[in-house]
Amino acid sequence: MSLSVRISNPECYTNKLNLWSMPDFMNAVAKLHKAEAYHLQCYKGEQLIAVLPVYTKKVLGFEAIINPTSSYYQGLNIWLETSTYPQRTLLDCLQITSAIANFLHKRYRKMSFNLSPDTVDIRGFTWEGLRALPFYTFVHDYSAPLKPLYSEHKNINKAIKHGYSFGQETNLEEFIRLLMAMNGRKKRENGVSYTGLATLLDQLIALGYARQYNMYLDGKIVSSEIIYKGYSGTAYTIYRATSLDEMKHGVSSLHTTSIITELANEISELDFCGANIPDVARFKASFGLRLKVYYRISN
Repeated sequence: MSLSVRISNPECYTNKLNLWSMPDFMNAVAKLHKAEAYHLQCYKGEQLIAVLPVYTKKVLGFEAIINPTSSYYQGLNIWLETSTYPQRTLLDCLQITSAIANFLHKRYRKMSFNLSPDTVDIRGFTWEGLRALPFYTFVHDYSAPLKPLYSEHKNINKAIKHGYSFGQETNLEEFIRLLMAMNGRKKRENGVSYTGLATLLDQLIALGYARQYNMYLDGKIVSSEIIYKGYSGTAYTIYRATSLDEMKHGVSSLHTTSIITELANEISELDFCGANIPDVARFKASFGLRLKVYYRISN
């Protein structure tokens, strides 16, 4: 299979793109991070068979590929004809990732981007001299029941008795207030301006790519989550911020199970976007979520 790789501005195609590659999504993310958004397109002859979304920025005078926090993944799209031989598909995918990696290696002196968990075979990148560092995330697979530990059942019941309620409402001012407070107590940098992040989320909500789900106490938002969702069967819990005073009452546990229940009729998998910070990973693991690996590609 003879392949060629080209670079272009993000565009729509006949084939469906994943969320991370949608042109309007990418352009909004690029504006927030003061970067340029592109599609790396892989062709077999004149047939488009793969697209990788990338963001570039000038670093010390040369162009680098960056990993914008508000995108989380840069998911690879591959469209191949159905084969009765799985090994043929495996070999074709390997050739595609090798061609893309070769293009990246020759063009960019510096790069860092996260493939989504859908890409499990990263040999094409490493064989072309790039590095692939494993990271982890937890997902809920809706084909299996959720099985929280007894301690989480206790927290959920505690939160219910405390009087929390759950609902979907766009109130980015309250989300940003909670996020600023959380980042402050954790001494964590946000990476982008809070005003810019609010503008991005407002755009993504208007486009249908994002939603805000909240926990309330006496009508006040005390925990807020931003969900990303495209046209696939997966949604992503990209941001959550919770009032410190309410965490002891089990609000985070109830928030988690409420979102899982809320999306049950829409998706087949909910990705909780990360299992790489010890205390956060322990919390997610206690719900019986499935551990998945994803890879950060760099040079």
